Formats: sequence, C-alpha cells, structure tokens
Amino acid sequence: MSYGDHDLDHSLEEQHDLGLTVRRQTYHRLGSQDYTNIGPRDYESIELENRSSHGSFQQSSNPYRVPRKPVAGSARSGFTPLIQQDIGNAAAGPAVSKKAFWNADSWPLLVKFNNWQRNNRYAGWRLGVLAGCILSVVVLCINVILFAIGATVEGGYVDGFATLHKGPAHRIGNLSTMYHVLINILSTSLLSASNYTMQVLCSPTRKEVDKAHVKGQHLNIGILSTRNLWSISKRRLALWWILALSSVPLHLFYNAAIFKVTSGNQYVAQFVNVAQSDIYHSLNTSKTIHRMNNTEWRKTYSSRYVSETGDIYLIVDQIALEYEFFKSPNHSLSNFALSAPMSVSVDPEKDSSLTSKMQWQEGSWYIPDTIAYLNKTLDLSGNYSWSPGTEWAENPNNTYHIQYSFVKPAIDPNTSKVQIGLIFMAIVIGCNFIKALVMLITFLDHQSAYLVTTGDALASFLTRPDPTTVGCCISAYDAIDQRVKKLVEAGPINEGHSQDSSLEGEFWVKRHRLIDSAISGLRGKAAYMLCTITVVGGVALPTTLGLHVKAWGPASPLTFSLSTHNTFNTRDLLLNASLANLPQLYLSIYYITFNGLYTCVAMAYEWNALGIKRRGLRVTKEEGDQRSTHFLQLPYHWGLPIAATSGVLHWLMSETLFLVRADVRDRDGQLLDLESFSACGYSLSSLLALVLVGFVPILVTGWVVTRPLRQRVPFAAGNSLVVSAACHPPADDVDVHLKKVMWGEVGRFKDVGHCSLSSAEVGEPVPGMRYA
Repeated sequence: MSYGDHDLDHSLEEQHDLGLTVRRQTYHRLGSQDYTNIGPRDYESIELENRSSHGSFQQSSNPYRVPRKPVAGSARSGFTPLIQQDIGNAAAGPAVSKKAFWNADSWPLLVKFNNWQRNNRYAGWRLGVLAGCILSVVVLCINVILFAIGATVEGGYVDGFATLHKGPAHRIGNLSTMYHVLINILSTSLLSASNYTMQVLCSPTRKEVDKAHVKGQHLNIGILSTRNLWSISKRRLALWWILALSSVPLHLFYNAAIFKVTSGNQYVAQFVNVAQSDIYHSLNTSKTIHRMNNTEWRKTYSSRYVSETGDIYLIVDQIALEYEFFKSPNHSLSNFALSAPMSVSVDPEKDSSLTSKMQWQEGSWYIPDTIAYLNKTLDLSGNYSWSPGTEWAENPNNTYHIQYSFVKPAIDPNTSKVQIGLIFMAIVIGCNFIKALVMLITFLDHQSAYLVTTGDALASFLTRPDPTTVGCCISAYDAIDQRVKKLVEAGPINEGHSQDSSLEGEFWVKRHRLIDSAISGLRGKAAYMLCTITVVGGVALPTTLGLHVKAWGPASPLTFSLSTHNTFNTRDLLLNASLANLPQLYLSIYYITFNGLYTCVAMAYEWNALGIKRRGLRVTKEEGDQRSTHFLQLPYHWGLPIAATSGVLHWLMSETLFLVRADVRDRDGQLLDLESFSACGYSLSSLLALVLVGFVPILVTGWVVTRPLRQRVPFAAGNSLVVSAACHPPADDVDVHLKKVMWGEVGRFKDVGHCSLSSAEVGEPVPGMRYA
C-alpha cells in the first residue's frame, strides 16, 4: 500500500460513490500539488480504499484507517483556500518570521555560501576539515614565528631559553597575560579543529554499518564516539589516535612554552622615628628615594617578589608593646601570675628614641589558689622593685603606628622577562604539524562516503533500506539493540516482511520526556561524573585553601614544587610545567564531553523535528530538496559559545596554576643563583574565578537537559539501528531521499501499522496501536 502527494481533485459525488462519508473540501495551492482538506470533525475511523498513483481510489483488500487526528501537513476544513490566503497575504505584505534571524540557513552570506557549495566538490564535512587544516597551518605559522623570534633576539637561546621581552615587572606582567590569551585562543582553535576531524574519521561507512547490524550491534551516527573505533578501517583508526594523542603534549606544554620570569630583589625594612631628624631629613630630601602612602607601599610589598623597588623606610610615631610577667616576687604565694600590658609612646618634641618613655596601663594580679585575692586589682601607681629571680617574656605582637614610608628604587628595575622555552615550543610545533598533516590527509580522502551527519545515514537507508531493522519502526535507542538481536537470531529477514502479520510490533505511546532521555546512558553518566567532580572540587578547593592571598595570577606568592631542589635545569622545568598544566587535560575532556552532550541535544531536536514538519535531509552533498551542511551536528550558534567558554576556562586555568621562574638578586643587584628557582605557582583569586565560570556550563546544561520534549519520533541518540528502522518507506515512494520527508504512519496491514520517513502524506501514530 502506498500514497503520497497526489492529485485528489475529485468531486463530492465521486467520493460518495466510493462509500466515503467524510466531508472534504478540495483546493489548489500555487506551485504545488493538490491536497485533501480534512477538518476537525473528520476524526472518525473510516475505511479508505487504496489509491492509484494519480490519486484515484480503487477497491483493495487492505483498508486504511485514517488517524483520529488530521493528516500531518494538511489543512483543516473551514480554512480559507490557499489561493485566497495568498491574495490576502500579498495585500498585507511579506510575512517575516520572528525566528528568521536565529536560523543560520537564512543568513545572506550563508545562503550565498550554500549556493556556491552546491557545485563545489569540497562540500560538507570536507570543507569543514579543510577549514580546520587551514586554521592549524595558521597556528603553526604563528608558533614558528615565535620560535624564530626567540632564536634571533639578542643572545638567542641560552640553556634552552630565549628572552622575548625585558622590562619593568608591571609591563612584563601585561605582556605575559597577552601571550597566554593568544596561546589559549590558538590552543582552543586547534582543539576544535582536531575534534571536528576526529568526528569525521570515526564516522562509519554504509558497509561498516551493515556489518555491525548483521551482528545485532549498532554504530553511532553524527557524534564523536569511541564505539565506532572497533569498526572503522585501521588507517582511519591510526589517524584518529594520532590526533587524540597529539593533543596531550599541547595541553601539557603550550601554556608553559612562553612564561614570565619574575625578578625578586632582596630588601630591608627599617623603622625610623620622625624625631630622628638627621635620618628623616636625608630621606625626605633625597631625589632618588620617593615617598609612598600606606596604601601604595602595602600594595607594592605585598608580592613575594619585589622587582622595581629596594629597601623601605617606615616612618613611625608610636609603638604599642605588650609584656607578660610570670612568677610572684613574693614567694609566699604560689601559682602567681601577673598580666601587666604596657604601651610605649613617643613624643617627637621631647624624645629622640622610640624606647625612652614608657607608660604603664592597668594591670591585675591573679592568685588562683587564694580565693581572697581573686579579681583583686593592685594599685600600680606606686614604685615597685622586682627581685632578680623574676622571669618575664615579651609578647611579640607589637603594634607600630606608621604614618607613611620612603622607598628606595631598585638598582635595575628592568630585570623581569618574558621567555620562550626551546624544548617546549619544539614539542608544540611538532604536535601542531602532525595535526595539520592528518587533517590534510583526511581532506584529500575521496574514497569513502562517510555517514557523517544523520542526514547522510537517512539518505543511504532510504536509497537502500536495511532489512535487519524491519519491524522495529518505533523502537527507541534504549530498546532496539535487544530487539534486533532477537530478529537476527530468528533468521534472515526479508523486506517483504514489513506487512507480515507475524511481526509482533510494539505499541505506540505518546510521551513527554526530558531532553536528557535522548542522551545515551554512557555519555550521560560521563557528563554527570564530570559535573560532580567539578562541583565537589570547585567547592572543596577554595574552602580548604581559603582566600587569604588575593593576588591575581602570576603575581601570587604561593608556590609548590615536587622537585627536591629549586633549579633551572630542563628536568625540573619539564616536571613543574607538566604539573602546572595537567589540569588543562581535564578541561579538554570537559570540553569534549559537553560538546558531545550538546551534540546529542541538537541531534534530538533535529531528529524529533522530522515528525513535526516536512523537510529536506541535511547531507554532505545535497541533491534535489536536500540541504547542505556547514556543520556536522552541532550548530554554530551552539558550538561557538561552547568553544569560547572552553577557551576562557583554559586561560583562567593558566592564571590559576602556572609555571614560576624567579631570579633573586641581592641589594646590590647581583643575581643569586642559589636563591633563584622554578616551581608551580597558584593563585586563589584566579581559582575562585575559574570555579565560578566553570559552574556556568553546568547550570546551563542542567537547564537544557531538563526541558520537556514531546516525542514525535522514537529517540535515536545517534543509534544507527534506530536511524535504519525509520527508513522503510512504501515501495512506490520513489527517490524519497531527494525529496522533503516526514516521519509518521504510512500504512497498515490488518491490525498492525507501519511508520517510516516518506515523501508522501503520513499520519500521526495512534497511541495504543501496534506498529512494526
């Protein structure tokens, strides 16, 4: 039985002669074929005789039961004929969709691009791989230029390191930040291009899919999947692993390839009484020493390494000291304790030193074993003489009242540097070159027709239906594997069995499910695990470490190292660089996981839309009513924000955990080799920013995957068996893959219906009805 968009221009009398009791209104649509209009009152079950290819009704033994809902894609009775609608719309002016802007296919530049792509041999994914290859070559050129600059600057590479810039610490800090922003943009671009090419390489061919289906197994379509690696050719498998493994050194050493070398000057902090006229006058009149208020000097000297200044002179006018005395001078009492705080004040007009005048504050004697003396306050106004045996201790928490400071400049303030590592950059360039080469090889491969997008797979299965999935038209991804295995074990299946009443079929259930139902179990579990680790780690780390040091990025004085000795040798630098950039690998896994998660969500929406309206398949090379694709499965308005977020997270991680090199100099500006060191630095402020930004994708994803979606088509989640099962159209539906298609009920045999993609009219599956 078959039917399609045929000419149904029949009179009411002709329909009555065929035993039809349905009220019908026939109208003509400009530039299209004729349609039958079934109104809201026409929901009763009727027996509709089989139609010929021209729409005439003929007697048949296979009655067709019209669904209780109007035929999808048809107008309802009572609507104004479309000719009248067109006239009305013409008078009102062209209608513009509110969502037109957000539809990338409607953008003028992309329309021109798609028109050019129609006649271009490098269409679809090949153009995407070519773009990734060009991007990788651009990144490679930038890396080679940086490497060459290091070799040509004054001194070149010395002990494997070259100085790109030298100057004051604040300027070098800004340059270092700019370099790391650039590095993270380049690395994110490489990661995205590599991820795109890896998805193409692991996309199966139709032959590989058929082999898996015969075994009752499925492959994944339209998504990066390690499941497919066991079924693709060895050549593509090798290229896939080369791309994957070449990403590891990039993440470990790219951010460490260019780094800041902090210059730390030794200095002495001296307290100067304002009454010390000679010293104060010399400081105040010096042309080289400049004055700083309390806010300025605290900010300057809060860093572990002071690069542009030297000794500091703190001008004080008062000191508060605290002393505690123990043991009683009167040995007749035991367990005696005296707490007698004492303050020292300085009168600049009378005193020339900070310790010349002391004033006693109120003190108290405490005798715990004599109740009569409890809380007794002694009169401290008299003179007291202490026996030589008295023991006392000074409380070190003294308070100095500082008015301002004088700061001595460093002998050479331009000792901070931005350096490039020879070994690190060579590793990065090597991995970059390998990636570009693999992308070029993939681009030049014209031998195989990969099923990269869901549309590619649908076009293939509609052209040559797969008999393995006959009878599974409404099976979802979480149930179809077992069902196909049973059918395979039962013996060969012929396409003609699609109308065999012996097929059990399944009952259609109308469902409203959450988006996360369209995500395969393993991928969903991996995403939930990463989210859990991120949330727990994001809460635990700042809570454990605290935020007592607020310096941002490399300005933080906090460091640690696994090396037993602080040196500049290559071994220790490699160790510290690997340790500092190890979390970058986690962020890459984080990106790939969320990229795959959103790919599943985009796939679910696109797949479900096939049951809502008629549309052309989105394929690599378009024909007929098919649509070209400028992305694999994840639309650009989703993919670009994800990639941008990944780049920001990588940069924040480089500001949170980083390689530290410090040149320590004495007060005369001489380099102290034994004091200089390399280590891993970390910033608590940057960590807090990283955690907050890292929570954003989790919150957004949680909102996206918990949104409801009415299931119009059984969820596929990229499962090739589900895709195949949706492609068993009626026999006379010719060249389906070249036309606009829609999924739904295409016919019934006795009490079993059948659903498929079809270019003909389709009905909505009836809840409680059996379909096979």
